Amino acid sequence: MKKRSLSFYLLTVVIGGFFLFAYWYLMTEYFARDIFSFPWLILTLYFVLCLLAFSYAEKRVSAFISEQKALDIFATARLSLIFAFIFAPFVFIISKLKGE
Repeated sequence: MKKRSLSFYLLTVVIGGFFLFAYWYLMTEYFARDIFSFPWLILTLYFVLCLLAFSYAEKRVSAFISEQKALDIFATARLSLIFAFIFAPFVFIISKLKGE
């Protein structure tokens, strides 16, 4: 596995930070919810965990989508980033359990 550079990790933090900011903005401004109150705190913590695991999962999700020819119609590069961000903790845990 090729080692990633520092600029790659910074880019994934910026992209993940954008998704986290979009969640924060939608919840506080559009839905008028406090993201630090109980029911929404769980979702907020999950998205912070997604931000931390995003740089690890992005490469694996992108490789999986590029290998699947049937998914090329539905999954673009932008969608693969969203899927990688949302499912990043699961991809990280499964990869560690497999020993990759």
